[in-house]
Amino acid sequence: MARYDLPKLRKTLNMTQKELARLLNVTQGFLSSVENGRNPFPDDRVDDLQSVFPDVDLSDYEVSNPAVQTTIGSGNSQSDITVNDPATLKAMMQIIRETNKDEQQVVEGASSRLFEMQDRIMALTDELEKTRKEKYELKDEIFRLQDLLRENGIDYTKKSATQ
Repeated sequence: MARYDLPKLRKTLNMTQKELARLLNVTQGFLSSVENGRNPFPDDRVDDLQSVFPDVDLSDYEVSNPAVQTTIGSGNSQSDITVNDPATLKAMMQIIRETNKDEQQVVEGASSRLFEMQDRIMALTDELEKTRKEKYELKDEIFRLQDLLRENGIDYTKKSATQ
């Protein structure tokens, strides 16, 4: 995709960005992103550009080695950051590393707590199973004792919980 120095072209022809966007049937936001180097001018739209400026040699405005966008932010002086500045890059990488380290510590802590909870659940499940087994063993023993009493002719009465 070719890149054109559209601001220079517009200024040469005394045209605003809004006017050019309207003539090209694109949004002003898109045209702005092309002019600021965030997007290249689409090859399939070069004919549209040439039809807007039939008497202009567009090759005069073609940028052979496009400049890499070196700032990020909203474009105001308070938010621009020079990306090619080694100190800024180093600071940004340090922030990313610290953020990743903090996130990793949170994940590791959560994983550790999860494993502890799983171990506790397993222990409680084992304890529940053991208690159920004891319950059934006690019921079996009660039935065995009742049978033994009946076999020996001993009368027994079952006490209710309210007595």
